Amino acid sequence: METNSRIMTDAPDRLRSLFGDPAWTWLRNRIRKALELDKELPSRFVRNNPTEAELRAARSLMGRSLQSPKSKSLSLPRDELLALLRTAGLCDSLRELVEIVDGPVHPRAALRREREAAWDALRQTWPHAPADPDPFFQGLRRLAGGDPESGTRLLADLDRLLRELRPEDQLPVHAAARIFGDSHALDRDRPVTRLLALHLNHPPGEFRSLWPRFGLTTDEVSSTVLIYGLRFAESHAAARAGTLLANAGIPHRMLLRHFRTQLRPVAPAVYVCENPAVLEAAAENGVRAALVCTEGQPSHACLKLLDACAAANLPLFLRADFDAAGLHIVNFLHRRYPSAGFWHFDPETYTAAPPGPSLEGDLPPTPWNPGLSTVMTADGHAVHEEQILARLLDVISH
Repeated sequence: METNSRIMTDAPDRLRSLFGDPAWTWLRNRIRKALELDKELPSRFVRNNPTEAELRAARSLMGRSLQSPKSKSLSLPRDELLALLRTAGLCDSLRELVEIVDGPVHPRAALRREREAAWDALRQTWPHAPADPDPFFQGLRRLAGGDPESGTRLLADLDRLLRELRPEDQLPVHAAARIFGDSHALDRDRPVTRLLALHLNHPPGEFRSLWPRFGLTTDEVSSTVLIYGLRFAESHAAARAGTLLANAGIPHRMLLRHFRTQLRPVAPAVYVCENPAVLEAAAENGVRAALVCTEGQPSHACLKLLDACAAANLPLFLRADFDAAGLHIVNFLHRRYPSAGFWHFDPETYTAAPPGPSLEGDLPPTPWNPGLSTVMTADGHAVHEEQILARLLDVISH
């Protein structure tokens, strides 16, 4: 009893010692491949052009030569091999042989089914709606190398990015450092960045236009703000240049990068508009007021400048086009600068102006003046700043 127990305990080591020899690699591979493909094992394992080492190993195991005199191939009978293994107490099956020597056998069909089920589960549980689901999940597979576990980790990173990305980060490197602790995590060649583009169905390779969709800018020199008549208290180069241009009555741009150093604006008041035509008209007419143009939704450079104006306690007066986009701009700015006033952005100015094109889209509410959105909805037309330039300049010329 003790002897049989010792034999059974030693069997795996004996099996590894015998069949772990490189001379049996061909046989183990042949058995494993058949099992992985769910195929029946052949009645004979044939090895064409065997090496001398393989012939010696087979002859030593079976007690005779397995090579035909007329052929160079080695022919190993399956049932005879199995009977020998069982009699010696080494193992009960050829599957057991390869698993003891090389590790578990995973049938490929079953593995494929498991992987497909895992991919389906990821697709069903993904909480966000891709712009085009099929290309998105196909791209996810490619980026994950076909591995559902890698796909799960990638989706977790993308989910975190979609939930935590915010315009206040300004630059992708800032967002990457805050969200992932790695300032390069959102570089253009990183999988999560490529997956984000797939999620939005964004054109491949056009990463410079990807980040503005989240209110970010790709660098500190492409984000600019158009200003006129605004002076600065400091004496460094950026401040002196701005003041000189203001004194000369020349509109100009400042870069987001300029705000790395302190800039303290100086003006009796700052008038915010949406369209460059307002600044151009002010310059043409020699108006000396300080103006900041958002040029649509305000850039990070624009917000940096307006933040500096607010920090310096300069009175801000807001306005934009009388349309849905303009209301969104002013709503956003008024939430950010709640003490700001308004510059001819009221129902009276709207109704007194000549009607522009028909309004498109639903108008957002105007909580700072509920009557404005009500009147605009009722009248149904837009009024652009270019239509009331004379009235705007009249206010800031005095």
